[in-house]
Amino acid sequence: MKFYANPQIESWYYDTRNFIRFRDLSLYYQHYMHEDGYVGNENDPIRIKCVPLWAQKQNEVDGTKMNLEKESESVKTFYQLDHYQNEDQKRIRLEESKESVNLSLAYICKCAPKAGRLILEECVRHGVQPGPSLSKLKNGEDLTLEDGRIVRAADVTTPPDPGPVFIVVEAPSESYLDALLASPDFTPHTAKATNESEMAEVVIHFTPPHVMIDPRYKEWMSRFPPSTVQIVLNENSSCLGSVAVHRIQYKLNHLSQTLFPLLKDSSILPQNTENGIENQSKDLNEDNTCDMESFGVPIVQGSTLLKYSLRPKTGLDSSEIPQLTPKEYLDECYSQADFQANLDAVRLKISSALGESKIKEVKYPEITFLGTGSCIPNKTRNTSSIVVRLSHEKTLILDCGEGTYGQLLRFFGRSESDCILKQLAAIYVSHHHADHHIGLINLLQARKKAFTKDNILNIPSVPLLAPGRLINYLKSFHTNFEPILEEFELVDNSRFLSTDQMTPEEYNQICGNLGMKEIQMCYVLHCPDSFGVALTHTNGWKLVYSGDTMPCQKLVKIGHDCDLLIHEATMEDELEEDAKIKTHSTISQAIQVGKEMGAKNVMLTHFSQRYSKVPILPDNTPSNVAVAFDNMQFSIDDLTELNLLYPAYVSMFAEHYDAMKEKTARKKRTREREAATLEALLQNENRNDEEKTSKIHKNKQLKINHN
Repeated sequence: MKFYANPQIESWYYDTRNFIRFRDLSLYYQHYMHEDGYVGNENDPIRIKCVPLWAQKQNEVDGTKMNLEKESESVKTFYQLDHYQNEDQKRIRLEESKESVNLSLAYICKCAPKAGRLILEECVRHGVQPGPSLSKLKNGEDLTLEDGRIVRAADVTTPPDPGPVFIVVEAPSESYLDALLASPDFTPHTAKATNESEMAEVVIHFTPPHVMIDPRYKEWMSRFPPSTVQIVLNENSSCLGSVAVHRIQYKLNHLSQTLFPLLKDSSILPQNTENGIENQSKDLNEDNTCDMESFGVPIVQGSTLLKYSLRPKTGLDSSEIPQLTPKEYLDECYSQADFQANLDAVRLKISSALGESKIKEVKYPEITFLGTGSCIPNKTRNTSSIVVRLSHEKTLILDCGEGTYGQLLRFFGRSESDCILKQLAAIYVSHHHADHHIGLINLLQARKKAFTKDNILNIPSVPLLAPGRLINYLKSFHTNFEPILEEFELVDNSRFLSTDQMTPEEYNQICGNLGMKEIQMCYVLHCPDSFGVALTHTNGWKLVYSGDTMPCQKLVKIGHDCDLLIHEATMEDELEEDAKIKTHSTISQAIQVGKEMGAKNVMLTHFSQRYSKVPILPDNTPSNVAVAFDNMQFSIDDLTELNLLYPAYVSMFAEHYDAMKEKTARKKRTREREAATLEALLQNENRNDEEKTSKIHKNKQLKINHN
């Protein structure tokens, strides 16, 4: 696969190979100005022209270089390795990569021409007979009939479609605007176009809001004719909407409104509510288009599943914008057999266990799961991330998988998310696999924006407790895209393994910053540089997080007598061999670790996506074991209630649960058949060996008797 982009993307791809492997995919970088910047040829369905926009100011690049010079460890870029054997070529590409930090690419896209559609009624009127004659006319060839009359193709076909044009542009900062205005590549597609068919039908803006309000950007937008639809996709767009995420949260909220609060995702609202989807779809121009006088052109602010159709040319379509139907989701629960009875039984047990109900007060630590799935996100479980609010003023994030910031916004809303980011006392990354840290950069960028919104420019760096090897990836982003090194201070997790790895002053400062009495880490049994952590707070509670691992005695040792063990449980018990191969734990193994550790409570997480709704727990699961869900929030005092909810989950997701049980049973039967077949083969082989041995013995005995 070829990809066209800024030159530094090639180095970026290389640097991600430390934690992402494309085994069946070969990626090849094609320089953005190859073939004069054109991607594709005349015969392709779409042809794209890359338009380079260079920032006028260079101080950001110089600042990046100065920051990198302060680092003791050099950045290992793609170009410094042996990929380029020619030293001159290597030097040129490396220099270009560094310069391209100030490059943004816009794209002018043109669909291939399309012949006009044959109008059969006109063909009949002109006396054209069915058959090859119709094909000739459709292909644009004039036709001479037997009586000598000429039928022009233009008279029996709709006008040909020369191919619509759309433009994708992003000016990351004001420093790109002079280049945007000066570029001649856009002129043939503005109101000055010599051919109306070349005018841009759509312009899609990824440009940030603060840049769009610049008079220069407004001037550029005004160059397009009123017929051009200008769609904006930036921070002002509400694009978090996912019906599936809300569907499961409404169901879980029915079990407990405190443990599973409804999401603060304002981008998708219940049907029939004010400003809801039903109102939006009534008049697309009225609700999705903002005719801002300051821009002088109509603006369409993008939202989830808003569509624009170029062919057929039907324009904007809001019919598939997500809408919530809470009653439908709850009806799905009650359609399951015995759900009501099981729910009543669970509620009775909870009421009995908790005694008289009291208004819940916030008790720390308050733990919110943003991601509880393994490997890749799906609609129900995102990749690993846990928010631990240590106090009213301090927050810790454990792992930072893909989409962590989006999940943060979805659960807490924008205002509270900004507050949490500004209160971040540390970010902990357990190991370098992508599903545990790929959301880190976006989180750091969002944290910076949260401070700058409050006009705080002297932003304190956040401690990043992570494997040391992660720094090369972060430096690569810093070098190739935008500065982030000043946003964090990396503390290698290996320095917590023994007391001689850091000074008492350093250790006490890190602990004090988190309000911890003790921070313990150990290597766990997964990939190289995988860590587990035990956090003991000054208030007395102890929290242990396993990260990804097989059962590990070192983790058992540092986690002794903890209040809560959060342990991965990737595989079901029937897949113990698979778990061993992939260095993960089964559910029963995770529970056993909790027993050996003496953990007061065990929270299972990091489930394989095959168990996206509810995992299969063994029949003898202890009463102190609970199952984590995305968007679940609790304190340690809530664990009594959480530990009792599993039967309600099973009843609520009965269809999924039964299907998983059937799959498990089939796997077990398959394994038993394979084992029986293998045993039969071994027995048959043993019999053959015995027969051969017996035959050899008889032959020897015959020889002896003969002699």
